[in-house]
Amino acid sequence: MKILAISASLALCIGPALTASADEIPVNDPSKGYAYEVTQPSTTYLLPAGGGAVPKTRASNWALVGALKASGTQTITPPSGTAGSISSYFNSNLVSANGGTIVTLSGTSNAAWLGSNPYNATKVGLTDTIWANAIGVTGVSAGNGGWSVSIGVNSSSTSYSTEVSNAWINSHSYSGIQFSGLLLNVNQNVSGAFTFGTKTFFQTVN
Repeated sequence: MKILAISASLALCIGPALTASADEIPVNDPSKGYAYEVTQPSTTYLLPAGGGAVPKTRASNWALVGALKASGTQTITPPSGTAGSISSYFNSNLVSANGGTIVTLSGTSNAAWLGSNPYNATKVGLTDTIWANAIGVTGVSAGNGGWSVSIGVNSSSTSYSTEVSNAWINSHSYSGIQFSGLLLNVNQNVSGAFTFGTKTFFQTVN
């Protein structure tokens, strides 16, 4: 199984990105044919879209253009099963327009149980949360159906959750998510919830 390790490519990145080696990421069931993409986001500083000095704040995986990427795994042992890995992942592309006051986002995400015993989880839940920080009121609209939105002053967000039964992977594909205003940054996290019988395990990346 090949391991694809790509560092995050974000606007105005400072500092090296770290990647995981093949030895650090076990593939428990090769029949699932899953290839990991593992990233450790760089620290990113952002200029206010309306001009002015660089904000004093900083965070990983913030951007106005380029990509937001992250993935992570952990080893769990399901009840009456054997140890295996759970993984969550996202890869989003950002396009800036109108002098940085409009950012449109599209991408994919997934949550996957990579173990072999049991082959499937009872349920796999997947939640995407995407938000923007800004100076003043921040507008947000979600392209695909099913996304909830929350509009506020200095920050707005959108989220989407699904759950599949008797499965080992849950995936989302999204486009047309748009933020507007005097934007400072856009950020994202993804959370996978893996239920085996009555026990649930969580894997979140941001």
